[in-house]
Amino acid sequence: GAPAANNNLAGAAPFTATAMLHPATYVNKVLFGSASGQLHLWNVKSRKLIYAFESGALGQAHGAVTALAQSPVADVVAVGYADGHIAVVNLLRDRTIMTFSQREEGKVTALSFRTDAGTATTGADDGAGGAATARLVSTGPTGALVIWNLEKKRLDSVMRGAHEGQVVSAAFLPREPLLLTCGDDNSLKLWIFDQPDGSGRLLKSRQGHYAPPTRVKFYGGTTLATLGDGAEGAALQVVTAGQDQALRSFHVILDAQARELSQGKLAAQARRLEGGNAGALGATRAQDLKLSAICDFDMSETRGRDWCDIITCHEKEPRAHVWSFEKRRCVFLFFSFYSPPACLFFVCHQKNTHII
Repeated sequence: GAPAANNNLAGAAPFTATAMLHPATYVNKVLFGSASGQLHLWNVKSRKLIYAFESGALGQAHGAVTALAQSPVADVVAVGYADGHIAVVNLLRDRTIMTFSQREEGKVTALSFRTDAGTATTGADDGAGGAATARLVSTGPTGALVIWNLEKKRLDSVMRGAHEGQVVSAAFLPREPLLLTCGDDNSLKLWIFDQPDGSGRLLKSRQGHYAPPTRVKFYGGTTLATLGDGAEGAALQVVTAGQDQALRSFHVILDAQARELSQGKLAAQARRLEGGNAGALGATRAQDLKLSAICDFDMSETRGRDWCDIITCHEKEPRAHVWSFEKRRCVFLFFSFYSPPACLFFVCHQKNTHII
C-alpha cells in the first residue's frame, strides 16, 4: 500500500536526497529524505512523485534527513535528522507517532528496529499495534549506541564507547536479539541484547587498524629456543603498529585470533574522568588515554613465556614500554631515554635477550 497522491509541491524548496529506503510492501516505490528535512515517496518505475509527506515537513526544523529505517510494521518507518531528532512515522496516514532526541550524541547516522520479541505499542489508532518489536537503536558520531523503548516511549539506555568515532551502520538480525554495527574505527561488531536493563554486550568483533600501519613484523619461528620450547614454528603471527596508537597481532590464517594488545582499562578510566558525560561529544575518550603512536618496535620470542618479549618506543616520548605477546598486553614502563629514540632492536641469545 501507499498513501494517495497529493499536491504538496507548491512553493517547495529544491529537493536534494540525503537518505533513501524501500518501504516494505511498497512495490516499485522508494522513500527519499532530503537536505531540507522533507520526505517524498517516488515510483521508480514510472519516475513520478507519488506523495510529499506533510508530517515530514515537521523535520525541516531539524536539518537534513540522515537515516531511514523500516519497522516490522508495514507503513511505519523511523526517520533520523542532522540535529539528533528521531521521528517514528506512519506513512499510510502521514502521521508522526512518536519522537525522540539524541542531541548529546549528535546527528543520527543509523537506525534499526529490534524484531525478535516484545510488543510495540506505537498506537493502535496508527495501525502499528501488536508489532513484534519493542526497541529502536540509533547511533551517532560519538560511537555510542542509544536504545529507545517504543512501548514506554522513552530512553532505555546508552552504550558508550561501542566504537571509536562515528558509527556508520547498524542493523538487527531478523528475529534475533543481535545487532551488527560498523564504524569509522575499521571494526565490525556483533552485540547481543540479553541484559536486564535492555542494553547489550559485545559478542564478537573483527577489527584492524583504522589509521595507516607504520611497522609490520612476523613473530615466531626464528630461534631454536622457541622451537624447542614448543612454540609455533610456522611464523604465522604478525605484529603491527599504526598511527591509530595501537599495537595489534594478527594470524595470517585464523582471523579469530586477531586482537589489539591491551594498554589497560582505558574505557573505565575515561568513564571515571567524565562521570555521567562519558562518551558525549567533546568528552574524554579511551582513545585519548592511549600511548602516543609507536615509531618503532622490536621483539624476540626467546623465553617469551618467562618475561616480556616486545619493546616499543613512541612519538615524542623519551620512554620505552614492554609488552607480553602471550598475555597480549602492555606490562610496564621499562626505562627512560634522554630524548625520544629513533629505533629499537633485540640482540638474542639462546638463554637471554638484550635490547639496543
